[in-house]
Amino acid sequence: MPSAYNMADESGGSNDEIRGIPPNDYRKSISAIFHSLILHIQILGGKIKNNRIYSSYEDISFTVSTKVSEISGWSHSFVKGQATRFYRTIFRSPGPIVLVMILLTFLVGKDAMAFGQQINGDVEIYLPDGADSTELLLDVREQWSTDIVLLYIHTDNSIDDPARRGSENITDVDILRQISFLEGDDNNKDMGRYARGIDWNKDDRGTQDGVVWILSAAQMIKEANSAPNRFACSIEKYGLPIQTGDDCNIANQDPRDTYVIPDNQDRINNTVENLGSSLDSLVIDTNGDGIWDTSVVVMGIRFDMEGTDIDTRSDPNGVEILDHKSFILHLKEVINDCSRNPDIYNQYDDPLCGRDYEGIKLSSMNEERWEDLPTRQAITVTGLTPVLHDVSDAIYLELEDMLPISLAFVCIAMITLHRNPKVLIICGTPIVLSLAATFGTTVILDIMLTPMIIAAGPILIGLGVDYALHLINRIEETRENMLEENATLVWESKRDGAPIPELDPWDKQLYLDATVHSIMTTGHAILLSAITTIVGFSVLAWAWLVPIQPMRTVGITLVLGITCTFFFSIFWYQHWVG
Repeated sequence: MPSAYNMADESGGSNDEIRGIPPNDYRKSISAIFHSLILHIQILGGKIKNNRIYSSYEDISFTVSTKVSEISGWSHSFVKGQATRFYRTIFRSPGPIVLVMILLTFLVGKDAMAFGQQINGDVEIYLPDGADSTELLLDVREQWSTDIVLLYIHTDNSIDDPARRGSENITDVDILRQISFLEGDDNNKDMGRYARGIDWNKDDRGTQDGVVWILSAAQMIKEANSAPNRFACSIEKYGLPIQTGDDCNIANQDPRDTYVIPDNQDRINNTVENLGSSLDSLVIDTNGDGIWDTSVVVMGIRFDMEGTDIDTRSDPNGVEILDHKSFILHLKEVINDCSRNPDIYNQYDDPLCGRDYEGIKLSSMNEERWEDLPTRQAITVTGLTPVLHDVSDAIYLELEDMLPISLAFVCIAMITLHRNPKVLIICGTPIVLSLAATFGTTVILDIMLTPMIIAAGPILIGLGVDYALHLINRIEETRENMLEENATLVWESKRDGAPIPELDPWDKQLYLDATVHSIMTTGHAILLSAITTIVGFSVLAWAWLVPIQPMRTVGITLVLGITCTFFFSIFWYQHWVG
């Protein structure tokens, strides 16, 4: 059966008619409702306006707005007056001011290139401050070494070419003795500073030589060789009913060597056989010919090297430093001295400590690695600690190369866009000065840097160019507008028969007016941009928000650098624009 709606559609009537509501009355009722609502709103608005509170608020708002406008106008006039006086002073004597700025920058930045000394390569700086992992590392470091240095050793059997390959085995007497000589044993412990080895005191826990422990094939052989003597000494001290003191006089009468590599190869072979798989983590056969040709000496070193008897290194101020980098340099000097030691080169034809496989591919090298590193020394210093310091040194060297390249590209872009060599001097010099002042300040204040600092240089160059070009373009644009306005006035004055003088395009007053106008407009924008950028990067320096030290050092450096960049941008260009 058709519904009422369908019947209405078929009959051409409306739904309202079916419901019993005439359409005209319905529209009138809706209109009346809206009219009544608008009327009530107007009445309410009139009551609010007539209310004393609203009138007082309106008066207060008008008064505050008027005062703010007055203060703003006064501030603008005051700042403009101060800027005019300041830049008038600069325009009067630009030479001395430029000289003073350069001298001050030189005093601050004379040690800027030594900022590499500020780069910290220790692994713990990458851990969050106060984190459980950081605290655990510091606790463990009190009793155990967590800083590792390795000696990576290759015999001539590791050569990839069978025709040139030798037969040296890591467990050969001659090879073990050379490794033991570098480590330090009873045979050389009383020799010179470098000839006594790197771990010349086995009982100091690293307080004298910096080495807490050593793990190597030679060390395990020496431990096995000295075990009978140590056992006899302990029996003498604690097992016999006699008092012999603490020197083990009876046990020490044994004529056999103690903490050294035995002379007998068969004895070494027996020891190796008894050790079983204990050596598997320390020696390896890289070419599968059954000969151990590659080995490693693992050294755990102290974190704090102060008080140890190792070579020091000097910082830019001539202060002697003892740290991990000092230990690495000392270790390399021990290896170099070994190659010059008569006890070594007279006994061995081609000692490991002086051998270099130049132009010889080793079995452990793949083709890609061989192309990148065509040579390797028989004994290479490596490990996490040396690698981190190598990364820090490489960052410094790369930054030395990257900054000039970045400046060169910026200069090319500026000369291409402006086609005016003067722009290079005006824009390029302040960037160099700001970089020198920034990195010089980090050295003066002894601010610790990290490898992440490599990002700061290009950022500062980009911001410096940005500030500089905005300001100088605004000055030139304002100057041209002033000249055009003057030319129009001169033409009109000549037409009216009352000529006025033309402006000199190189007049200092013209440049002064253009500079002050630019500072009050574009300079204001540059200031706001610098402030917002500084605030943005300063977040990286908040310890409670950024617990990772490398990010904080980047934030501090960028804040310092942006401040210097803004300073030179505002106070440098006016010396040259005229």
